[in-house]
Amino acid sequence: MPFLSRAITYAIPIPHQWHNLHELLEQLMEWKEKPVRLTAMAYQWSLASCECLRNIDQISAGPTIWVSYQFEGLVEPCDGRVGVSKHEYVFECCLLLLALSLGVGFRHSPGGGSTYMPPVNEEYHLLMVETMLRGASRGTQVARKMRALYAGVEGALRVWTLGGRSPPLGSCAGYLGGVVKGHQISPELRELLVHAVGSMEYGDLERAGLEMIADALGDLNLRFDDMCMGGRWPLLLKPLIRSQCGRERLPLRYWHLLEALIMDDVEPRTMLCQSDVDTMRALEASQDWEKLEVWMRVVWISRLESWLPPVPVMEDIERVTLSLFQRRPSALSGFACMKIPSDRFRSCLLDSRKAELRQICDRAT
Repeated sequence: MPFLSRAITYAIPIPHQWHNLHELLEQLMEWKEKPVRLTAMAYQWSLASCECLRNIDQISAGPTIWVSYQFEGLVEPCDGRVGVSKHEYVFECCLLLLALSLGVGFRHSPGGGSTYMPPVNEEYHLLMVETMLRGASRGTQVARKMRALYAGVEGALRVWTLGGRSPPLGSCAGYLGGVVKGHQISPELRELLVHAVGSMEYGDLERAGLEMIADALGDLNLRFDDMCMGGRWPLLLKPLIRSQCGRERLPLRYWHLLEALIMDDVEPRTMLCQSDVDTMRALEASQDWEKLEVWMRVVWISRLESWLPPVPVMEDIERVTLSLFQRRPSALSGFACMKIPSDRFRSCLLDSRKAELRQICDRAT
């Protein structure tokens, strides 16, 4: 086994060996029971593949790169006249080597998995995740290749999770939409993706494009437990919902998730701000009464946290609340059943705010 590991490690930078390596790694990835030693060796192969990716220009310039076989449909042919460019060809080959190596070592069946813990290597672990998400996001019509890529994504995210001092993945946000859209992903991969997105900053999502992020979150179908498993989800969801893309594209269940996070005291305490009021007005203007109902409960909870806002703002909140009750009488019961954790507020302030809301409810009936 050690001899095999060294032989594979030495062969990875040699282009004319790639075809044989792809076949061998595909077979190893099919093993049901993977010993810890195999996982440790596969991690070394993954590092060697990353080294090839870092030296891709040098490898592309080598004279031995021109080969005509297609790796049985896994990589487009490259003979200098047709097909992909040399640089793209080398990237595709190294991408598959990395995907298969990660799949051998870190793609596991539910309930299984190796006890191997990768050493801390932030630079290479981030490179693994970026490369695999980039490769999978571009898609392919070849089922074999798609299976290898998604095995690699799962493996890279698991290395990132287990490797200690996990580097931020904000640079990967732009690839999320292509990875999840229209693909049947395993529960294990879904959990890893949820954890990865939860580690990002809101600014990372904004730079990647909120439309794509909102659609990706819709495909991930997040649950309350996902939001509570750690990360920055409570800090990400509220500003995303406030954005125009969030208002228009995030499914209603995400609005209910935000409300549940606030009610369960998972969402950090936030006072009423201008963005909350702007979102309220935008929802009223678009007559999206379902989302407005949930949002007005969020606004009133934030109102409880706040000192007295400007009179015009408070009058606007009361007006929109009354309008909601008149347009959607069923919302009254939702407000009446609001379970506000009283230990979060001073009792006199809580009683005062409840009285304000009760007066509005009475006016609507």
